[in-house]
Amino acid sequence: MDDRAPGPHDPTEPIEVPPRPPLPSSAPSHSAQRDPRDRDIPQPDPDASPQAEPEATTLPLPVIPATAPIGPVTAPWAAAAGGQAAAGPAAADAARPVPRRRRHRGVRALVVSLAVIVVLAVAAVAGWSFGNAWAKDLVVGRVTDQTRDVLGLDDTARVDVRVDEPVLPQLISGSLSRLAVAVPDAPIGGATGDVTLEATGVPTSGTGAASSASAQVRMAPDSIARLAGDLGRTVPGSLHIVGKNVAVELDPSQFLSGVSFTLTLRPSAADGELLLRPIAFEVAGVQVSADVIRARFGTLAPGILADRKVCVADRFPKGMTMSGLDVDPGALVADFTVDPRILTDSSLQKPGSCG
Repeated sequence: MDDRAPGPHDPTEPIEVPPRPPLPSSAPSHSAQRDPRDRDIPQPDPDASPQAEPEATTLPLPVIPATAPIGPVTAPWAAAAGGQAAAGPAAADAARPVPRRRRHRGVRALVVSLAVIVVLAVAAVAGWSFGNAWAKDLVVGRVTDQTRDVLGLDDTARVDVRVDEPVLPQLISGSLSRLAVAVPDAPIGGATGDVTLEATGVPTSGTGAASSASAQVRMAPDSIARLAGDLGRTVPGSLHIVGKNVAVELDPSQFLSGVSFTLTLRPSAADGELLLRPIAFEVAGVQVSADVIRARFGTLAPGILADRKVCVADRFPKGMTMSGLDVDPGALVADFTVDPRILTDSSLQKPGSCG
């Protein structure tokens, strides 16, 4: 064994153990010395009267400094499930993502709504188209039948009817804004021609009168000879077209000298009649004036120089009155004023008369 005295850093130096404090007795006295470690803990006084327990208080949560490391993020609903949610149920519901099934349900509802709207729109368009087509067929059929009756046509005669679109609202309101009827090659005026009728404000009830109506008949140029008929003291069949005028030969037998005489007439319409007014005279192939006619033919001059009127009312329906006439080498065009009641009054659809 080494006899050297232990140094301050000798590991074999004995360690002093402090004495163990005395154990408290079963009945400690007030003067007993307390353990210094228990100086912060108040000891109950056995002689003191019982007092009410102090009201429990909630200690504030510790504040985490800004420099503290951020731990793993916990979902709000997970914290709420563990009893440590920082926000109320409303905040947790707002932060919770919308389930996929709910999103799909919203998209499906939107698609169904759009499909219903499209179906309704298609049905409305189809219904409107069907109703308008039905109304147009009804109006065209009725006008076609009336036109055939007015012109005395058979059931197979072609009649073209045009009505402003759409027809259904006009039929419901009881009046057609505009109506146009065309009949090609119609027998009229003792000849054949293309008839065109236009009317506005036409009632659809079958009664009443249109607001206005007019008609035009386009015939071959030689149709004027049928309209004029026998002009008297003229050579039959001698009437012919000369530009916008007509020319006719007078019967030579009415002149003592048997001279040939040709009249140039300007056709027009007046008071529903065909008017032929002399504008030029040719005697034996020489142009002469009206004064020469009066001086040479004496009492025959008034008959040669006078206008010739021809009634044509019996060639057309009573409700149509000829108001204008134009002649050219291509066609004879007659304009008519039409009684607005002609489409609903059968008496105006019958042929007129020359009284």
